[in-house]
Amino acid sequence: MKTRGLACALMAVVLTLYGLTQYGGLRSPDEEVVFLAGQTFATSWRLHADGGPEGWQGFGVARAADGHDYPVFGPLESIALAPFIRIAKAVDGTSWYRGLPLSPSAYVGDGYTDLVRGVTPTSPSPHALRALTATFNVLLTALGVLLLWCLLRTLGCSREVRTLAALIYGLGTPAWAYAGTLFSEPLATTLLLAAFWRAVDDNPRAAALSGMFLGLAVATHLSAILFAPFLLLVRGRGVASVGAFVAGLTPAIAALGLYNVARFGSLFETGRSVDPGAAATFGYGTWVWPWRGLYGLLVSPGKGILIYCPIVILSALAWPAFHRRCPRLAVVLASLIVVRLVFIAARSDWHGGFGLGPRYLYMLFPFLVIPIAVWMESAARAWRIAVAAGVGFAAAVEQLYFAVGEPFRLLHAVKDFYFRRGIDIFEDDRLYLDWNLSPARHLWRGWVGPWLLRASGMSVLTLTSLGALVLAGIFAAALALALSRRARTATA
Repeated sequence: MKTRGLACALMAVVLTLYGLTQYGGLRSPDEEVVFLAGQTFATSWRLHADGGPEGWQGFGVARAADGHDYPVFGPLESIALAPFIRIAKAVDGTSWYRGLPLSPSAYVGDGYTDLVRGVTPTSPSPHALRALTATFNVLLTALGVLLLWCLLRTLGCSREVRTLAALIYGLGTPAWAYAGTLFSEPLATTLLLAAFWRAVDDNPRAAALSGMFLGLAVATHLSAILFAPFLLLVRGRGVASVGAFVAGLTPAIAALGLYNVARFGSLFETGRSVDPGAAATFGYGTWVWPWRGLYGLLVSPGKGILIYCPIVILSALAWPAFHRRCPRLAVVLASLIVVRLVFIAARSDWHGGFGLGPRYLYMLFPFLVIPIAVWMESAARAWRIAVAAGVGFAAAVEQLYFAVGEPFRLLHAVKDFYFRRGIDIFEDDRLYLDWNLSPARHLWRGWVGPWLLRASGMSVLTLTSLGALVLAGIFAAALALALSRRARTATA
């Protein structure tokens, strides 16, 4: 199969699976805030999100000098959503949703109650609007898969190996489950992949593009700024390349600073510390010792990366071979991973709320696949490709389980159950550290999340089992392609 055909097949596979397993609505107050700001921007070119989500009034927003409430999150996600919202509103006018089992968006009308009860909303129009808009991350996550494929090509991986590696990222990490959300991590990660793709070319033009993509990622999710020094270290940089990188980075950073000044009078004020009472009420992050967060991010039942993204184990085993072939890049990525892990662990909100698994480590997921790809490519040994394909398949089945199950409804139901009994499961992060409350343990007996699959009437386990057969075919085809290339190389 030709290179372009492989890329098209890769995109077709991930877009189809992401689309089928999309929830079809918004379940987190973070998502609702981003949507509300995008809705305002689509009509008035402003980024108000007055009041915040229904039922969580004041969450994720801060009152600015002009009397309006603005999101405390990066603005680029809402800006990028605006055209999607305009299109969704036009389609919504056709009442396309009549008779369909729409998923309830939790912060619209009775959406929260409908989500906990597992029923279709009785006033479907605003829920249908959000369902259409939520396709944004389906497209962005698939684009991220393609960008990783391109990055691996730049690193010298064959088209067959990079196709298998891109599948491992797209289907074998929580990127799959997050494609059905409206969180900002997929957009920020896709932009970071573009930044790294350009950073591996050591010339000023590529460096400028790398800086530009990083700036856009920071405007999406502020913590992306942690990637800045590592992007500069990917290659040995001359003065011209460093200057070009800074020049590319500056416009987005300057625009973000001016946006903060216009709202809150300070370059560095995003809105989180404007109202100390709101920060205390909604649990915005504060600096803490990282030990509890490190445990939580690595092995906890609710957020541990070893549980929710187990390809990290194969990535670690592949690292020595990766370091032998790409020593500078291996050191840069290892340093980046450690810095981000410790930084997030040192925040009281290390868990990232109701997102599945370690949400704030999402930006690292594609970079965990790079060592695996280089390990497969670095020696003419078929067993390496077979092991990677087998691990990727097993990880993809796990991610399918997470995508088909409904973790948000489970978490909301658990919260309500304990709150009615006077028990605060958020105290000391109990929700994320208790095996009895782990989504990995309980999703199989719950509600089917994706609205298209829910109409089948099948259970989570049945859908996961049938989907595993499809995934077996996909990974078997990718394995056969990679092995055939090895055979051609060996006989050449």
